[in-house]
Amino acid sequence: MNELNEQPKNHFIVCWADLLTLLLVFFIYLYSISEIDIGKYIESQASLSNTFSNNNDSPFNDLLNQQKQLQDISDTLNAYIIENQLENDIEIIQTPQNIRINLGSEILFDSGKASIKTNTSKILIKISHLLQQSNGQIIIEGHTDNIPIQSDIYPSNWELSAARASAVARRLIQSKINSHRLRVTGYADTKPIAPNTSKQNRANNRRISILVKETVQ
Repeated sequence: MNELNEQPKNHFIVCWADLLTLLLVFFIYLYSISEIDIGKYIESQASLSNTFSNNNDSPFNDLLNQQKQLQDISDTLNAYIIENQLENDIEIIQTPQNIRINLGSEILFDSGKASIKTNTSKILIKISHLLQQSNGQIIIEGHTDNIPIQSDIYPSNWELSAARASAVARRLIQSKINSHRLRVTGYADTKPIAPNTSKQNRANNRRISILVKETVQ
């Protein structure tokens, strides 16, 4: 009789131990992906590709190639930024799925204007040449600070942000980027990256953001 009473207890302890083990593995996994290294991520995917597929036309290999293209674009552009001392004007943010290129508005436009400065056109030309290496969708976002604009041409920051994003899109098209890849939007001051509480923060919020996505088949 005692043996029968002990069986449910032992069974519960085993189940509880299994649950704790699974939870431990799960949290270790979450920690491992919380600070991902892009280079190591791509290397691990290359290893998986060699392990699971020898077919060059497989969707997995296509995805891997697209991610490598994004990595190459990021590396080349970062080198260009350092070489030309543009660290305060251009920021690169990369994930395994996309690249975001943030360009400060002051480097591209005069205050309250949407015409690209002649002396900085070469920056967009360089970016467009790099973007030709990928096939992913390109989303161009215009952002402003929260100071209302006073202009007969642009009644509000909505029009200004959209006009600036459109100007960048036109320049990329002139540099041989396929227009079908492009999407343009103006966000005005609705998506700040810093509180609009100081002159520097407002300058950071005035930006053009180019989001380059990988192509998913």
